[in-house]
Amino acid sequence: MSVADFTVYHPLWLYVSCNRRPLKAGPKVMAWYQKVSDLGHGQREDITQEQAFAAARNAEPRPLPASVADPSVAIGTLVDVAPADYGLVPVTGTLAAVTEDRIIVARSHADLGTLHIHFPRAGYSIKAK
Repeated sequence: MSVADFTVYHPLWLYVSCNRRPLKAGPKVMAWYQKVSDLGHGQREDITQEQAFAAARNAEPRPLPASVADPSVAIGTLVDVAPADYGLVPVTGTLAAVTEDRIIVARSHADLGTLHIHFPRAGYSIKAK
């Protein structure tokens, strides 16, 4: 299962849900649709701002994935990351990792400790400070 499955599933789910009619497709598509549908939507749990801050404060960032070569900015450099097309306010931090699809910036906060902020690589710019 990949993001491609969810990308295709979503409009089909909307079609079925909004039209209140079953999907009419071949057996392989129906089996696939059911498999994606069976994943469910997770369990939502409302938490307060303080609970969210406590979770961040009591957790350590996960280990970083291996970075791909990016000749424009070295890992460990202080950077600004912003959307490439409309970014008015960049996020500043230390470049922690760059994968094929993610930019990860480390930031230190006096109350929360070290946080890793994840951005999509597509559509975002990295600029050394």
